[in-house]
Amino acid sequence: MNGRDFSRRHDGPELMDVEEPPPEAYSRTLAELDFINRTLGGYGATLAALEALVPPGLKRLRVLDVGCADGAAAVLIQDWAR
Repeated sequence: MNGRDFSRRHDGPELMDVEEPPPEAYSRTLAELDFINRTLGGYGATLAALEALVPPGLKRLRVLDVGCADGAAAVLIQDWAR
């Protein structure tokens, strides 16, 4: 990635919640979120939870992704559902 230290929690305001975040910082934040979700299993944990919760043979499912960032998890869920 970019050598950033993710070992400590940031407790300041979230950049993505600012009314007008700087575009370059917003893009970097989305890339970091994707890296974290892929590397630490966030996407996999989401799909595993859906596998456990969704009964076999279910024809229709609605999922609300609150705080969805760039929608990457929603796309992943949609692909999984097909």
